[in-house]
Amino acid sequence: MPARWTPPLILLAAACTDASHLEPWGDAPRAERATKSDCDGAWTGVSAEAGAAAEQLWAQSVGSLAWDAGVGGGLDGARWCSGALIAPSIFLSAGHCFDVAGTRADYPGMPTSLDDPEAFCDNMHVQFNYQTAGGALPDDDAMPTFACASVLAGDYDDEHDFVLLRLEGEPGAEFGYLELSPRAAVGGESLTLIGHPDGREKEIVRGEVIATIGAELWHDLDTEGGLSGGPLLDSAGRILGVHTNSICAGDENYGAGKPTDRIIDRAPWLARWDWFDQRESDEVEGGDGFGASSAVGDFDGDGYDDVAVGAPGDSEGTAAMAGEVSVRYGGPYGPDAAATVGLRQRGRSAPEAYDFFGWTLAVGDFDGDGYDDLAVGSPYEDWGSAINTGVVQIYYGGPGGLGDTPGDAFVPSDFGAPNARALFGAALAVGDTDGDGHDDLAGGEHSPPKLPPAESGLQPGSAVGCWSGRCSGEVL
Repeated sequence: MPARWTPPLILLAAACTDASHLEPWGDAPRAERATKSDCDGAWTGVSAEAGAAAEQLWAQSVGSLAWDAGVGGGLDGARWCSGALIAPSIFLSAGHCFDVAGTRADYPGMPTSLDDPEAFCDNMHVQFNYQTAGGALPDDDAMPTFACASVLAGDYDDEHDFVLLRLEGEPGAEFGYLELSPRAAVGGESLTLIGHPDGREKEIVRGEVIATIGAELWHDLDTEGGLSGGPLLDSAGRILGVHTNSICAGDENYGAGKPTDRIIDRAPWLARWDWFDQRESDEVEGGDGFGASSAVGDFDGDGYDDVAVGAPGDSEGTAAMAGEVSVRYGGPYGPDAAATVGLRQRGRSAPEAYDFFGWTLAVGDFDGDGYDDLAVGSPYEDWGSAINTGVVQIYYGGPGGLGDTPGDAFVPSDFGAPNARALFGAALAVGDTDGDGHDDLAGGEHSPPKLPPAESGLQPGSAVGCWSGRCSGEVL
C-alpha cells in the first residue's frame, strides 16, 4: 500500500488495523448495514439514517484502484486505493496513491520506469462491483476492469492530496457516478465512506464530521489502508471530500480527508463543469446518441439557465430510435440532477421507430410570455403515407418549466402537401428576422413548402419560415 501521511495531531498512536474490518452490507437489513468500529476493537452499531448515501452508494460507482499484473517490484496486481467516478470516465482518488517517492520507499524494487504519476496510470486499472452480495462475489464478468488512460489533474503532497484520472471507455454508463458537493462540511453531520480496506471487497463505514479546519476535513471514521481515495459522502450522497488518512490516539479514532472545495481550488474547471447522462430521465442503451444536440434556456423563469440534450437514437418501448430529450433544470449550484425530466413525442405526433426525435433543438421565447420555449426537430417522422416527412414540436416554458406535451407541432402538410423524404426539422434556428422584438423560428427541409396559417403561440410576425436557405420574413 502507498505511504499515508500523518495528520498534525499530538501523541498519535499507530494506525488502526483489524479494528475497522466492517462486514459488507450483503443482504443484511438496512438497520444493520451501517456500522463502524472503535480503535479498541469494540463494535458500535450506527443508525442507518443514511438516506441516499446508504441506498444509492453501496452502488457501483465506487471502485478499487489496482496495479496491473506483471508490473514487478512486488506491485503485481496489488489492490492499491479506493475512489469513485464523478463523470462517465473520470475517477477521483487520493493523490498519495500516485506518490512516486513514497511508493519507492515502501517498494524499493519498484521498476525505475515508474517515475511519475502518468507512468503509474499506464500500469493501473480500476475494478467495479468488487463487493459481496448474498455472501459471495459476483462472477468475473460482473466485475469489469477499466484501464487508466491518463492523469487529468492531481496534487500528490499532504496539502491537497487528490488525483483525477481518465479511464478507458465510459464505466459511468454502467455504474453511475457521484456529484461533488460545493458546500463545506458541518461539524456533527453524518458521513459515509465506502471503499476497499486493505484491498478487500467493498465495505462501508459511517460516522460524523468533527470539523473542517483549513485544508482538512476531520472525521471520526476508523479505517484501514486501501480506503484512501474513497469518497466522503453526506446524507444526500454527494462528495464532501476524499478520504486520505485515519489514526488512533489512545482509545479515540480520528480521520482526515481533503474537502471538495480545496480540490476545486486546484482543479477549478470542476466548478464550471458538470456531467449528466440519460440515466436521470431514462435507461441508458447503446446507440441512444445522447448529446447529439443540445440547447440552453431558462424554461422555468427562475433566473438559472436550464440544459436540454437530445438522444435521437433512444428507443421507446418497441419503437427503436424514436428519440428522447432530457432537460436538466439549473439552480444556484448549476444543473440539478434531481430536477431532470425526459420529453418524448406526444400530442399530434406519436413516437414511432426511427423518428429521431431530438435530432435538432432550438430555444426562443416564441409566445412572448417571458419564458424560454424549446423547439424539437424529428426529421424522419412519417406523416400519413409520406415517409421521412419530418415534424417540429414546440414545448412552451412556464413557471413549472416545460410541459410534457408540446403546445404546437408543425409538419409540411401545414404548408402544403406532405413531402416524402423532406426531412423537415433537420435544421432549426432562432432570431428576430422581422425586427418586431419577438423570437422567430426557422426550420429547414429539402423542398420549400407553402407558408402555414398562424396558430397558437406562433402568431403572425412572431416566427418566420426559412426553407432551403431562403428566409421569407413572413409568417411560419
